[in-house]
Amino acid sequence: MFELEKRYKANLKHARQAGFPESFEGFQAWVDLLATTDVHLRGNFQTLLDALHHSQRLNAMNGEIVQEQLLGLQQRICILTAASLADPHQPTDTYGPKGSMGSGNSSTSRAARAIIR
Repeated sequence: MFELEKRYKANLKHARQAGFPESFEGFQAWVDLLATTDVHLRGNFQTLLDALHHSQRLNAMNGEIVQEQLLGLQQRICILTAASLADPHQPTDTYGPKGSMGSGNSSTSRAARAIIR
């Protein structure tokens, strides 16, 4: 468990002991009460919330990027798997061991070309 998570859980318990629900909303209400005596607490808590929301947005974007890359890798794996199972006497859309397209047979192989996806 991360140190911040440990601190958050400990503070949730403090909020519960002060009579607030053990939830984020209860925690926020507890901080609001404490902020009546500590003027800096409200600003620090708001800064923390802003950083949390920004981190959540970045995490969501990162997840989308990873998902997109995973999809591309899975497509490439399918292409290579299909090519490995193909008839060795038929040309394929993958490069052969000598860099040519197809099976490598000079009568059926085609010139190499770049495939960008």
